[in-house]
Amino acid sequence: MIPLHRTASSRFSPAWLAGVAAIGVLIAVALAWRAHRHAVQNSSVLSTALKDWIPYEGAWVSDQGTLGNLRNGRGDKLVSNSAVPDDLLFSAELRFDSESDMQWGDSGVILRATNLARGTDAFYGYYLGLRPVSRELLLGREEFDYVNLAIKPLSEPLELGAWYRLQVRARGCHLEASAFNKQGDEIGSASLDDRNCRSLRGAVGLRSYSMLTSWRHLVVRELR
Repeated sequence: MIPLHRTASSRFSPAWLAGVAAIGVLIAVALAWRAHRHAVQNSSVLSTALKDWIPYEGAWVSDQGTLGNLRNGRGDKLVSNSAVPDDLLFSAELRFDSESDMQWGDSGVILRATNLARGTDAFYGYYLGLRPVSRELLLGREEFDYVNLAIKPLSEPLELGAWYRLQVRARGCHLEASAFNKQGDEIGSASLDDRNCRSLRGAVGLRSYSMLTSWRHLVVRELR
């Protein structure tokens, strides 16, 4: 007698099921590669040649892919002259090369910077930094005065001579900032909506306050 119903295992052979599973894996890999390639194609590694940057105080040097400030200034800035997207991810590695000569020394990156001038907080935009003495991540709005938006404790001390990565996502008025140690572990983060945001576009750059600091691996990626 021929059975009226067959189970799924009887309808499809093991070889056929294995083939379907393999096709599924290949599709997943292809989609992941496509997403990675799209991200890479929309990423820009910023030049570390000084000719591609504009200094606002400081003693800036470039050496083997690294930018550094040899001056313990109060808010020295180095700003890229490359065009960047309005909604972006900006990441950079930084290294503290000296202890601060003040309690509140810090260094980091700036974004959406406009109306730049010489002076501690002389621009409109945002600042993301690390403060070694108090072991904090700082995120603030600059409008020729510093407006603190977030101060977050770091999960470990910051060491002289060690590289740390800062990353900030800015989409509209929403900001997400993170800091990572040399092992790639996140050691601090902040996420917020700036209700008084005015800076929706502008340049990216580097900033130090009373710290000798170096930067490398500067990458900008458009957010879509």
